[in-house]
Amino acid sequence: MKRIPLYLTLIIIILLVLIGMLFFRMHRIERCMNQCQKPGCGQTGAAHDNDEAEQAVPDNDEDPIDLGEKMSRFFYFKNKLGVAIRHRNSELAAFYLEEIEEGADRIIDKNVMDEGIHVSNLMEQKLMPAIENMEKNLKSADQPAQWEAYTNLVNTCNTCHKLAKHPFVVVKPFEGEIEGQNFDPGRGID
Repeated sequence: MKRIPLYLTLIIIILLVLIGMLFFRMHRIERCMNQCQKPGCGQTGAAHDNDEAEQAVPDNDEDPIDLGEKMSRFFYFKNKLGVAIRHRNSELAAFYLEEIEEGADRIIDKNVMDEGIHVSNLMEQKLMPAIENMEKNLKSADQPAQWEAYTNLVNTCNTCHKLAKHPFVVVKPFEGEIEGQNFDPGRGID
């Protein structure tokens, strides 16, 4: 059996390393292209990380975040907030309201425009006052006032939907139960 000369073995190893580097580079470029939606972007890796501010607010009228996904999270926490209030668990209700407020803050900070509607302004002008009212009412033990503030918060969502030209998106106060979670106050993990 003939042995492969040492120089030929080295050349094969170098070629394999170069091919591996090429595949790695192509993967990195593909990942960059998936992260950056700007046409003709040639930035890679860390350049994107340093360019966050520019990516947050687009040059056009497009939404820089998945607004539908954010609204789904609001809907999810709106339901849990309603159940917590009905169970007279103000601490848990405050937790879910905080989740809603944090989501609204993120959208406000991103300066979101969607189909010509300034969603961030709507949230700041309409939703945030309803959240503040809800926070105030959660500090009291008046459960009917808490439910009224919750209903007001939900109605504010519908007002924003109308102003955003989505009047067909109508949400209502959640009056059911959510399985898999105990909403009663004072029932923490022992």
